[in-house]
Amino acid sequence: MSTQSGDVKLAMELLLQRKPRDYVVGVLVKRGHPLDAARELVQNLVRAVGVAEEMRSAPDTAQRRDKQLQKLLLLHVRDQTEPPELGAYSEQERTYNSALLIREGYVLGEVIQDGSGFCASTIMTELTSKGHDLLEAIDQAPEQASDRATESLKSIALPKLIFISHSSADEDLATALVDMLRAALNLRMSDFLCTSVDGAKLKGGDVTDDVLRTQIREVPAFLSLLTAKAVASTYVLFELGARWGCGKHHIPLLAKGAGTEVLKEPLKSRNALRLSRTEDCLQLAQDLCEFLHRTPEPAHSYLQKVHNVVRISGGASVDSAVHGVATARLKQCITLLRSCGSDFETGLKKIRQVQNELPHEREQITVISNDTVRLHLHPNLIGQPAEICWVVGTSTGNRSLYPEMKAQGNGFKVARITGYERRPTAIAFETVHTPSCMVVAEAHSPPEEG
Repeated sequence: MSTQSGDVKLAMELLLQRKPRDYVVGVLVKRGHPLDAARELVQNLVRAVGVAEEMRSAPDTAQRRDKQLQKLLLLHVRDQTEPPELGAYSEQERTYNSALLIREGYVLGEVIQDGSGFCASTIMTELTSKGHDLLEAIDQAPEQASDRATESLKSIALPKLIFISHSSADEDLATALVDMLRAALNLRMSDFLCTSVDGAKLKGGDVTDDVLRTQIREVPAFLSLLTAKAVASTYVLFELGARWGCGKHHIPLLAKGAGTEVLKEPLKSRNALRLSRTEDCLQLAQDLCEFLHRTPEPAHSYLQKVHNVVRISGGASVDSAVHGVATARLKQCITLLRSCGSDFETGLKKIRQVQNELPHEREQITVISNDTVRLHLHPNLIGQPAEICWVVGTSTGNRSLYPEMKAQGNGFKVARITGYERRPTAIAFETVHTPSCMVVAEAHSPPEEG
């Protein structure tokens, strides 16, 4: 980027930090700008900062993609002359759509954000080859184009934001995921390309391989739904390889029992999220908001859609009452143990008294020390390796949750463990250092019907 563009960015950042105007003018003069030019630049940037504040207070009116506005902005950058029609748009609308053009690769430039990550202004320098191709396609389109040509032009002018690679066998999960992300990011169905989801499919007459190849290369955000069916699909593997070859954004999403073992080189180095976990679904929404420069909706407004994704992905969920039982029981046991100081055996005795009074079909307590079971509802498990506990079934066989719990130290999990497959179990756990052990409290939901 040119030195002048860098100075504009610096001045904008200083103004966003509430530095005095004269101070910012002085910085620009020291960097070689004439005094009058520096004052004019700062005045224009102060106006842009005010626009950013207006956008933050009224994002719904400013943050809308406008195809005609984007065309005018492209013409402005190409011709270095402002089309008169741009005057009909607010600064907020122009800033937001300029950011989209930069983000989607039509214009070289930079999106300037304030301290909270909000888009405050943009610097657009020149069109990319992709931007020139888009304007050429628009200019060559006849005024009385056929319906099909018009639709094709719309498709070019409104690029997709999110590509979801998946197996058609996972249509239920793909549909739920699109539904969740639309609500979380305030997106339209047309912002997605997901070939199994109505409204996000390819258009009639599209050459499938050509469109997919182009979108995989150019779409900003790429998600892969990795299930047992997906990793067995030749098409999915081709899509993953094509995106990897671009070296662009890609978030692998594990679901329906698929674990990290399905991540082969070169994808193995990428951090994957598990759609069977509520917290990972919320992280996905937040990560995409930041990457696409979207303002996220409140999590509570789409939490039910998150639960739907978790349910279809094979994750278990428990209601707040069961969650509360497990966490409260864990707190009680930790308090008893710590009250005994380093006297581990006395601590175990007190926790065992609590265990004996519990409704065993709904709750139980386990204490682990040196990777060995020291206290359990079933006496025959005492003295056994801890990995025989909290076993869950996966697509590749059974595995124990204990290694994950040990690595995490403290936390909370929800799973369908062996012996309780028809009822999700809340598992609260905490590691204590004096005496050295892990205390685990389980609370089971009522059995599901069927």
